[in-house]
Amino acid sequence: MSQPNPHDALFKTIFGDPRVSADVVRRLLPPTAAEAIDWASMTPVPTEFIGADLTDRRADLIFEARVAGHRGYIFVLLEHQSSPDGRMPFRVLVYMARIWERWLRDAAPTDPFPPILPVVVYHGERPWTAPSRLSRLFDLPPMLADALGPYLPELRLLIDDLNRSDDRQIEASTRSALATAGLLMLRNHRRLEQIEYLDRLVEHLVAAAQDPGMIDMLVQSVCYVYSVSNLEIGTVERRIHERVPPDVEEAVMTTAERLRAEGEARGEARGEARGEARGEARGLIEGQARVILRQIELKFGPPSGQIHARVMGADTEQLNLWTARILTAERLDDLFR
Repeated sequence: MSQPNPHDALFKTIFGDPRVSADVVRRLLPPTAAEAIDWASMTPVPTEFIGADLTDRRADLIFEARVAGHRGYIFVLLEHQSSPDGRMPFRVLVYMARIWERWLRDAAPTDPFPPILPVVVYHGERPWTAPSRLSRLFDLPPMLADALGPYLPELRLLIDDLNRSDDRQIEASTRSALATAGLLMLRNHRRLEQIEYLDRLVEHLVAAAQDPGMIDMLVQSVCYVYSVSNLEIGTVERRIHERVPPDVEEAVMTTAERLRAEGEARGEARGEARGEARGEARGLIEGQARVILRQIELKFGPPSGQIHARVMGADTEQLNLWTARILTAERLDDLFR
């Protein structure tokens, strides 16, 4: 099984907390809609909810939340993208259909369908340019599109394009420190080696760490920063040290030691692999050189010490040339001309 990339791991760990995802989604909605949803009731729904046969296209996160003053509820489908997907509206439509199919198993025949809010959090290098509406995927001339539009399915994605927000806009639109930190990490993951971005992120992580329930999230954040940047783990460690509660500091320090040990192990493994590769390559070269010396001996007599040293010190390109020449060389000088 392939390991998730660091962006996916961060997203599912941090935004898997309903408090964090509620904060992220709420900032994208019109005030009337945001006020109508009971965000405190938001709870995660297993992604298996949409069917085991979609394991290769499983949605990132699904939540359900009550609508304030209403007996019904709404599903929130939260997707994470690091590159534009031209068929994203169709993918989301499939997820939504499977959510409704699963919901129907327990619903009464007269129960109204719960609405599903599709949200895509995007942090690619360039702004989102792919279609955000299902109707954009249909290949129809304008006149026919206008005529058939009322009869074709439509779906509009709520795209949270982090390219179109700056850090201050994100900070102003989020309520929880961890939601702020999560969005800033995704938005600035290519710039975290710049201390100004790292310090801004650490400020929010330290604020989030005041909540004991956020320790795992903070640890995942440290792992993420380390995995997407070339920063030494000690740089992150020093900026968090003595700014968080003792239990959080201990967890961060333990994580730092583990990451440091893993980094050293990877370095040693790479060094050993390079050493083994160099050893194997040199062994092949020496083998080829000895074959040529044996051919020289059989054809021209025992080689001198000078010839022996020259052949044994040659590179692959030179040995390949001599291997071809010795077949037609009539004198030893013809071989080394």
